[in-house]
Amino acid sequence: KQFRARLALKIDDIRAGLANPHARPVVLESMYRTLVVAKLGFSVSHGVINLTQTLVDAMPLLGVKGVARGVSRYVGNKQAKFKNGETVENVLNESGILSDIPEAREFTPTSGLGFRSELEELVMAPARLSENFNRGVAFLGKYEKSIADGMEHAAAVIDARRFVQKVHFPFNRAGTIPLFHSPAARFLLMFKSYALHQMNFSAELLENAIVDGDVGPLAKHLLAYAALGSAAYMGGDEPGGDPWFGKDERSGAQVLVERLGE
Repeated sequence: KQFRARLALKIDDIRAGLANPHARPVVLESMYRTLVVAKLGFSVSHGVINLTQTLVDAMPLLGVKGVARGVSRYVGNKQAKFKNGETVENVLNESGILSDIPEAREFTPTSGLGFRSELEELVMAPARLSENFNRGVAFLGKYEKSIADGMEHAAAVIDARRFVQKVHFPFNRAGTIPLFHSPAARFLLMFKSYALHQMNFSAELLENAIVDGDVGPLAKHLLAYAALGSAAYMGGDEPGGDPWFGKDERSGAQVLVERLGE
């Protein structure tokens, strides 16, 4: 009964806040944060799916070797040095890409607020770790490529930061269309900013292919999508639930192999 009473009072406070035009943005931001944590908290599947952005977006522009170098630098020894003598750890810290919380996340966490903050960080660990991996790999791969191309350290850091923003997108209000600047719109259209960013990224690759004749990145982008789609399909489905071949007691992979062999 005490819990229900406190919950009722909390709901009443939220309703009162939403009715107050001055308090409404703060209340909506708090509700937004709560719903994001509820949807993505402890979601290992989200973390795994999020990692595919490196393959789909970073690889077409950076190349397989560039991504491989980025992965090696990010998961390897942080005291290892680049050709210019800078260590991986110093470059990452100086870049600030792993500290751009408002840019890299859909909401600003409750940093420094004790237990709630620590719990939030724990719950969001899969999302945070995968996003840090994506951004760290893209930054380090691009930085090393820029240094190899003859750039100075400062210019290479700026160039790599711009690359990260291009392929992994800013999720703060400044990096979205005007519609998403409103707290109410952000709340109602939760997670839709990523889809808009991704469509714009693909459209830019298509434009470059048509206008400039640079079809390589677009081809790799589409190939990455095809590879991920094929991998998902070849994993099979529950017997009788295959979306392409209808009801069948065999997995999708078995049916596809047999059809290709005919």
